[in-house]
Amino acid sequence: MSRVLLVDDDALLTELLTEYLVTEGLDTRRRALAILALLTGAALGSVLLALAVGSIHIPVGDVFASLFGGESSLSGDVVTNLRLPRALAGFACGGLLALSGA
Repeated sequence: MSRVLLVDDDALLTELLTEYLVTEGLDTRRRALAILALLTGAALGSVLLALAVGSIHIPVGDVFASLFGGESSLSGDVVTNLRLPRALAGFACGGLLALSGA
């Protein structure tokens, strides 16, 4: 039976996920890979969200089209010239802060 759980606190969510993965009997390597996959998906989702949300609403399909299709419309210019550099800079700064221990 699948359960849906809405959690608003990040620490509680991490604790619940860790408890679920530990109690399900996954070995350490599979558990680490599952957590890595979850965090990678969250990182990619946050970058995609940063590209799609803004003062001009751009659907996710148009974001993919402008990134991979070379679309030269207004939405393509907004994504490639404004939002993509900001999202990548923010992602890089966050990663560097995490590495520095701040």
